[in-house]
Amino acid sequence: MAGRKAFMLYFDYREHLELLTDAERGALLTALFEYAEHGRESELAGAAKMAFSFIRAQLDRDADKYSERCERNRENGAKGGRPPHGDGKPEKPKTNERFSEEPQKPDTEKETDTEKETENKNPLTPLEDRSPALLEAANEWLRYKRERKEDYKPTGLKSLVTSIQTHAEQYGNEAVAALIRECMAAGWKGIIWDRLDQRGRDQPGAPPHKTAQLADWENEWAARVKAHRREAGHD
Repeated sequence: MAGRKAFMLYFDYREHLELLTDAERGALLTALFEYAEHGRESELAGAAKMAFSFIRAQLDRDADKYSERCERNRENGAKGGRPPHGDGKPEKPKTNERFSEEPQKPDTEKETDTEKETENKNPLTPLEDRSPALLEAANEWLRYKRERKEDYKPTGLKSLVTSIQTHAEQYGNEAVAALIRECMAAGWKGIIWDRLDQRGRDQPGAPPHKTAQLADWENEWAARVKAHRREAGHD
């Protein structure tokens, strides 16, 4: 991430950060600066380590976008400008009926507004009681579908959330998050839940293996979410 002088923290993180103690938040913030500036991961534990894991994924995506933008700018700069006119004076641009005189705003602004509206209309609130890693994977899946111009309607989104919850309860948050990312990497249109069923048949009698430490972190995070909601009067 060399060359960057800043990194982004999103308002979406606030609810999760409020579940941490002051000491955990301080350690997490220091770890984020260390990772964003030098690419080094600090030693964290418990809920702070879980929060770092899903914020780090967004930092990586932001860094990739920044690198792509810098590369585009370098390529455009290497192409140079319009060659000079024969008399040494710059050539006036020719008019073209296909282009209007007034420049139009780039489509990316419209797309960004649409994406924000879609995100506001399609919250994954029911998944917030599960692990941050699973919630992040679900959000990545929605962005993936949006890029493919396959946005979910309200009924389809509700069905997606129910499926994620059901399979997470049966196979574990980690296995479902991994499957979602596998389907995106393969370019599939939907989440192939049968792959979890097949793995379950290959290893009968128990859900996919989960370390005791990871299970403790997930239980701790779920307990903090529920306690926070009770204090806020949401339950």
